[in-house]
Amino acid sequence: TDFDDLDTALIGLRRLWAHSGTFFDRELGQVDLSSVLICREIANGEHEVSVADIAAGLDVAHSTASRLVDRAEQTGAVRRVPSAEDARRTSLHLTASGRRFNKRATQFRIDYLRDLLDDWSPPDVAHLALAFTRFGDAVRTNPPGGTT
Repeated sequence: TDFDDLDTALIGLRRLWAHSGTFFDRELGQVDLSSVLICREIANGEHEVSVADIAAGLDVAHSTASRLVDRAEQTGAVRRVPSAEDARRTSLHLTASGRRFNKRATQFRIDYLRDLLDDWSPPDVAHLALAFTRFGDAVRTNPPGGTT
């Protein structure tokens, strides 16, 4: 069925993230995939980003998010600063190295997708992007096993 095919395709997409748990960056050295995700979350934040925001964005427990942020901080990509909004909290910021790393990581992903989909028509790529966006939104609002 179409749903069997979709399930198989989604399981296959795991390979996008599973090929390596770490990356070598020319400026930061060894960087965990989690640090890539942390940098992306901070860069895409529309306000101060906290560990709680990271936990929500990555759909992990607060303690897990805190450990992941610690790793990103150890690479030199992220720093914690006192929150300008709430003196009881800290805010996460990308360092200059973290901003450059985030740009390189984003460009790497875009180049990979561009190469991978080189023989696809622009309307097909646009359709895929729209379908994945709709699918991602549906999963976020109705995750497996109920709401988080």
